[in-house]
Amino acid sequence: MKETSFRIYLENLFDIDLNISVIIKGYKLEEIKNKIILKYKSLRKFSKELNCSPSFLSSILKKDGKSCKFILFKKISKELELNTNEYIEKIISRCRPNCFIKSENLPIMGSPFLSSLVGRSFGDGCIGPISFNYTNKNMELIADTTRKVMMLPIENVNLNKRYYKAISVQYAKLVRNILVASGAPVGRKTSQQLYVPPWIKNDSFEIKASFIQALFDDEATVSVSSRQIVLGMWKRSDIIDNLTNFFSEIKSILNEFGINGITITDGNECVHKDGIVTKEKRLRICGIANFEKFKEKVGFFSSRKNELLNEVIQSTQKSLLKKYSSKIKIIELLKTKGQLNTSELAKEIGKSRRITCDNLRDLENLGKVSRIRSQNKTKSDTWFLTNTSSSNNSLITGKFFYQPDKNQSYC
Repeated sequence: MKETSFRIYLENLFDIDLNISVIIKGYKLEEIKNKIILKYKSLRKFSKELNCSPSFLSSILKKDGKSCKFILFKKISKELELNTNEYIEKIISRCRPNCFIKSENLPIMGSPFLSSLVGRSFGDGCIGPISFNYTNKNMELIADTTRKVMMLPIENVNLNKRYYKAISVQYAKLVRNILVASGAPVGRKTSQQLYVPPWIKNDSFEIKASFIQALFDDEATVSVSSRQIVLGMWKRSDIIDNLTNFFSEIKSILNEFGINGITITDGNECVHKDGIVTKEKRLRICGIANFEKFKEKVGFFSSRKNELLNEVIQSTQKSLLKKYSSKIKIIELLKTKGQLNTSELAKEIGKSRRITCDNLRDLENLGKVSRIRSQNKTKSDTWFLTNTSSSNNSLITGKFFYQPDKNQSYC
């Protein structure tokens, strides 16, 4: 995987959460004290500059010092002309002080697992004011989300699980802050405008695939009966155009993977008790070539959805084999016997001459067969394979858009 250009620095986390606190490196405390005495003569005078109490300033400069808000330490660094990152040991969240990020692990780099967690936040995840919550009935997806959270450079990540119809896991505020800095939406997704984070759109295929897989694991359905993958999401009616634009971004990424022919359509509409109207949009993927590309390039983490995708592929193959069985028989006959005329082929495949002619014209249009035109109008044209290595598989996945001209004479 090529190295990503996306980075999350301490300042980015501070922009997300003004209450972020830090603990200063122990061996740097004496150096800071000396700089304060040298410039301000005493801690008391310096504390007035910072607008904090002398006792509090003294407590954070002790060997086993207290944490202080990052905003205060930025003031200290500015007054003493310190390089902030060189003096910070840990970044902590005040609500859970045992959970922290070591300064040496910053900046946090973009990665497939971070992209996947951002995708989860667009799906069944929710970014609240103090935590990241993920709710799902699928234990596989719960375990995968937890595993990826544990891959973040956070020490002592604590989890709170709740069980009510589905499993809901609450992850620490630092996890929440990292995801928000990565472009995850905060709050109710139906009431805000969504965009694929630019760093994901412009990064490697692996980063993009991780985001798409997580989103489709949560929000997509795989229908065997209608042979399609459908991504459905809801949005408040007055900003429904944003959901169309968001789906267009998803469609563009899928196009990069060779998944084409995607449609975006209207879905259901719901009027809530408070009078707010929400509408659904659906992004549909159809066609065996697209299913196989999706399986190869993106796939599902959910084993059940992977099983359904395999069923859809097999069902579509059977349907196409049945639909194109006459064409396949023609190719097999020409492979075996070399050349046959239209009447002979019609007899061999057990179809009428008109149906046989239509099939032959389709194959001719695709470049699979060629003909030797008969000079005698009472005799049929003779047919042969254009490419003897022609495969039935490529025939099945081909697109039969050619419509025979009704006024065209028989073969």
